[in-house]
Amino acid sequence: MKGAVRAGVAVLLALYLAVLATRNTEPVNLDFWFSELLGIPSWLVVVGAALVGALTASALLAWPLARLGLRSRQERRRIEQLEQEIHGLRTLPLADELRSAGDDPGEL
Repeated sequence: MKGAVRAGVAVLLALYLAVLATRNTEPVNLDFWFSELLGIPSWLVVVGAALVGALTASALLAWPLARLGLRSRQERRRIEQLEQEIHGLRTLPLADELRSAGDDPGEL
């Protein structure tokens, strides 16, 4: 289901970019502090700005996601340790099993 939704969104985005490119062909000039770009199609400026924004957002989200992944691995290791401890405790003999058959049940 997720794959179909992603494919649908990709198709809609491609159609939108095609319409954007055909309707916005007039050249624009970009003036940066250090250089100037002349005669770039306006659709290319919009798509470029969107890509820069997406890359910036991805970079800002990468650090928290990496931290969550590390925390998840640490918690999984801790859970495995606790499960091993529980298994070890379950296999210990009970106090009743330690008593010999001839002992008085009231004694400990």
